[in-house]
Amino acid sequence: MEYGIHCRLADCNRLDFLPVKCPACKEPFCDTHYLPPAHQCTAPGASEFQPEEFVDPAARKAASSTVRTPCPVPGCKRFTLNVEEQKGGKPGGSQQAGSSSSAGSGSSGSEQKAFTHTAPRCYRCQGLFCPDHRPLPAHGCTVPPPKTEGQRKGEAADDRKRRAQELMSKHFPSKAKKKT
Repeated sequence: MEYGIHCRLADCNRLDFLPVKCPACKEPFCDTHYLPPAHQCTAPGASEFQPEEFVDPAARKAASSTVRTPCPVPGCKRFTLNVEEQKGGKPGGSQQAGSSSSAGSGSSGSEQKAFTHTAPRCYRCQGLFCPDHRPLPAHGCTVPPPKTEGQRKGEAADDRKRRAQELMSKHFPSKAKKKT
């Protein structure tokens, strides 16, 4: 029995537990082949995605409408898989370049839609990390695991029992002393 998804690139076919979808064709690939140039993507708009936008901080600042989040682990220079749309106004310069490319493609009145992606977070601390630091030991997660439903029910039963004992000792002080 296999868990995960195989990379859609026929030459790779790597079993990946954290596949990444191509921003153009939305097919799942391994972390090596998810960019359109890496798998010769033929989907519309695939030629507009450049690998430098996803890995180079200078290109990230120059990107027209998306922002990549750097990994918060000290010393790590990789980015998380989270891509958000920029907030607060139109970026200058590169927006005009995007408009001219869309005008050349025949859709003169429409603007390019920004690529956004919400990455999975650490289930304990809710932090965003690069694929290398997502496992709990890799980023040193110290947040305790969430309580299971059974643990929550057990704590609620203990709390009810404690309150009942307090009520009994308040109304029947002689019987409460005999039990203890």
